[in-house]
Amino acid sequence: LREPVGLIQFDAHADVLMTDGGVFEGEETNHATFARLAVEEGVVDPKRSFQIGLRGSQYTLEANNFSAKSGVRMIYQHEFDEIGPKKVIKEILAVASQGPMYLSIDVDGLDPSVCPGTGYPEPGGLTMREMQMMLRGLQGIDLIGADVCEVSPMLDPSGNTALIAAHLMFEQLCILAESV
Repeated sequence: LREPVGLIQFDAHADVLMTDGGVFEGEETNHATFARLAVEEGVVDPKRSFQIGLRGSQYTLEANNFSAKSGVRMIYQHEFDEIGPKKVIKEILAVASQGPMYLSIDVDGLDPSVCPGTGYPEPGGLTMREMQMMLRGLQGIDLIGADVCEVSPMLDPSGNTALIAAHLMFEQLCILAESV
């Protein structure tokens, strides 16, 4: 692609930690920096991007300010609870019509009662039913890629996190198949 893509990110954390010499878990570039790097490097258009399900610990006071100042539509969990999945879908579809989109699902965006097998669980997240509603509502967008990340099966002896991750990937593949 020759232009930045829009990003739809379901996640408890904005993943916009600073990369200018700051270190998190021993690395400057890590799972908590991808969204910031994508915007800074011009891969993602922040004005066509969404971060949905944000809540819990934010590693620095200014971290999420990067997204807000860049123009990312940040939907914290308390706002999601007020407006619901249909309104979120409507907002995304209005922006998605402007060009290609990338979809990222961090399983810590879901409530840990559904997906406990992740390194940074945050209580009070999205339900699987809400995720299915939103993903199915995105059918027809120009989706160019997708991922499901931060799955750690060894942290979930029940196997539910891996099962949920597989279902989420299937939902994403259905959108991609229609997009192709």
